[in-house]
Amino acid sequence: MTNSCPEWTERLMDAALSNEVHAALGDHLKRCERCAAALTALRRRREQMDSLLPLLVRGTEPSPGFRARVLAATEYCLPRRRPWLARAGALAAATAVIVAVIVLGSVWRFHVNKNKSNAILYASVAEWRSPTEALLRSGSSEILRSSPRLGELYFPLAAASPGKQLKKVERRHP
Repeated sequence: MTNSCPEWTERLMDAALSNEVHAALGDHLKRCERCAAALTALRRRREQMDSLLPLLVRGTEPSPGFRARVLAATEYCLPRRRPWLARAGALAAATAVIVAVIVLGSVWRFHVNKNKSNAILYASVAEWRSPTEALLRSGSSEILRSSPRLGELYFPLAAASPGKQLKKVERRHP
């Protein structure tokens, strides 16, 4: 339909839908070939739509096995719960927690024991005495404090040389 006769547009549609043409429209259709062609095109389109309408109405009801097919499809698509998988996940999580507790406890105990052993080492170093200091505290420490004078001995000798007899010298202690 063209816009050459806009005042006849509504009347053309009414005539195409009702198959009744008013006298004024009939006179116009005899004079205007474009509007006559538009009316026949509108009538063809109405007939096409009328022929397709029963197909649309008939297709509104679902087929007899539709519900069963939909339920079967949804049941197939739903993920099945696997209880062993859930249990395995929980077991893995519990194992991870136990291992973490054991590792952290071991690390903590190592540091505590290390600190105790370090304290023992520090105490032993604080009490450490030189080995020569122990020697200096021996019973002979008084002898070692003074040096013998010329002709004196640290220790008195009991044996005498042949022909001479040594006098026993008493050491004086300061």
